[in-house]
Amino acid sequence: MKIKTVPNDYFVDVKNEVTDNGQELKGYYQNNQLKKIKHSVGFSFWKIIREYFYYKNELIFVLETKFQTNDENGFINNPKLIYKNSYYFNNNKLIKKIVKETSDTIDFVKESNELKDDLKNYK
Repeated sequence: MKIKTVPNDYFVDVKNEVTDNGQELKGYYQNNQLKKIKHSVGFSFWKIIREYFYYKNELIFVLETKFQTNDENGFINNPKLIYKNSYYFNNNKLIKKIVKETSDTIDFVKESNELKDDLKNYK
């Protein structure tokens, strides 16, 4: 697989998106076709990782994971898993979700398309 990485600088300089602990975007390609996107965003006390999986260029699954990375004493050596949520799609429609903890309401199809654009736009 070929991996394309979009660093935090792109989000700060181009998109004017600043987070406490940065963000990173990775696109995983096989035979020039996008198979997976991994987007990680670091906030003050936690990190959220969303992984988008594709089949024939269509979103089929999203795995959303949240980790606690800081506490009142500072950084945690081993981040603590807060939750893992799974979302299943067919024809760009959410068909099933397994939610351990409610997270912000997100339009995953829209966000997925925006992240695809970021991967295309980053040189």
